[in-house]
Amino acid sequence: MDIQKKPEFTETINLVKAVLERLEFHAFEEVLIWSEEHASKALLRCLKKTLSEFENGHLVLTSSYPKLKHFSIDTVTSGLMTALDQAQERQDNLNREIDELKDQLAKAQAVPECSAIKDVIGERQRQISHEFYSTEHDDEYKSNELLRAAVCYAENVLSRGWVHRSSPNSGIYQSEEAPDFWPWDLDFWKPKSPRKDLVRAAALLIAEIERIDRAQEQKG
Repeated sequence: MDIQKKPEFTETINLVKAVLERLEFHAFEEVLIWSEEHASKALLRCLKKTLSEFENGHLVLTSSYPKLKHFSIDTVTSGLMTALDQAQERQDNLNREIDELKDQLAKAQAVPECSAIKDVIGERQRQISHEFYSTEHDDEYKSNELLRAAVCYAENVLSRGWVHRSSPNSGIYQSEEAPDFWPWDLDFWKPKSPRKDLVRAAALLIAEIERIDRAQEQKG
């Protein structure tokens, strides 16, 4: 009886086709999971060639199969399923590695739960949204104005911070005169407290760094 007319043959061919369809999905629809794309394509070509040989009712034996004396669909099907399981295992391992790398990257990029950092970022955002100091506005400060303002606030904390610590509610610290190198009108000099002034100084430094970066990008 012709093997192609046996129900078992048709059932096995359908199973092999299903295996190939799933393998093709993994190899091409999600090709990024493979570390060696060419290897996956080569495997797919070999399996498709084997299926074609099955459908034609014969199997071409080569020196690659010296111990295979009789054609066995079950044996080849088992081999295909094993190859698929190995491919699936490799995919699962690679996906786990990708997930671990994503977690590591997310942790590295996450802003630490630190009130000081949050306050500095908040102050920088306030300067932009409430004081209307846009990036275009900051780009006009080409004579270290932002840097000088930051240094003035930090210098005031360094030299006069003790006044606030000794008399926090006296208003003396808040009435300190602006340093000589304050870059803007005196109306903009508004010391509040050592901590708040350091937060403003840090935000001004960030603004200066951003300005430098934009200038570099424009130069190409």
